[in-house]
Amino acid sequence: TVSVLYCENFCTMGWSQREWAIFAGCALGFVATLLILILVPLHFSYIERQHIGFKKNSVTNEVDTSEVYESGTHAWGVGKTSVQFPSTWRHVMFRGGAALSFFTDAGEIDVEVSFYYRIQK
Repeated sequence: TVSVLYCENFCTMGWSQREWAIFAGCALGFVATLLILILVPLHFSYIERQHIGFKKNSVTNEVDTSEVYESGTHAWGVGKTSVQFPSTWRHVMFRGGAALSFFTDAGEIDVEVSFYYRIQK
């Protein structure tokens, strides 16, 4: 009974029922605005220019490879990120110790390998 009396005294501290309703509405509006300001930016994921990507669930760490996404902003929802790959031609060169090197009777032969690749959508 003490807690009920305390609540009744606290709730009637000079505020009318209308003032309490306004206060509760403002508090609820503030919390809703705060949630929107936090969750809406988390809803979007960005893929860089000249990149392609897959959607990744950051909670389960699974990558959805069923669709390839191009550069831009994508609304995937909270907890989704992207795994990105460059979509331009990339140059790879193996020389020195990374490439093939062998010896013959005529001397040493070094093989250098160079190629370009691009991931297609």
